[in-house]
Amino acid sequence: MGAYSLAGVGAIIGFYARTAEAVGLATQVVHPFLVLFAPVFVPMAQLPAFLRVTSNFIPTTYVAEALRAAVSGRLGPRFWLDLGVTAAFTVVGLALSHIKADWRVSGA
Repeated sequence: MGAYSLAGVGAIIGFYARTAEAVGLATQVVHPFLVLFAPVFVPMAQLPAFLRVTSNFIPTTYVAEALRAAVSGRLGPRFWLDLGVTAAFTVVGLALSHIKADWRVSGA
């Protein structure tokens, strides 16, 4: 499910960008936010305060937390919340890309 939530971000970038060059530039800008500004490489407690707030809006935060919980065997409420938020990012990404994909097909 984590891959789908991140693929949704990529699909949104791809469908909403005007040119292939814009897609390349946007992904180069967005990628550090998805990986470095979320607790992927370091735990949430070690991030600076402003990143702890902004990481709540990044899907990789929930993917990384769910993966850590699954590997350590802590499948409590927080794990299911992380999966739910990841599913929500997936649905939003698919819905937004579907809307734009329909527009491109009908506008061609």
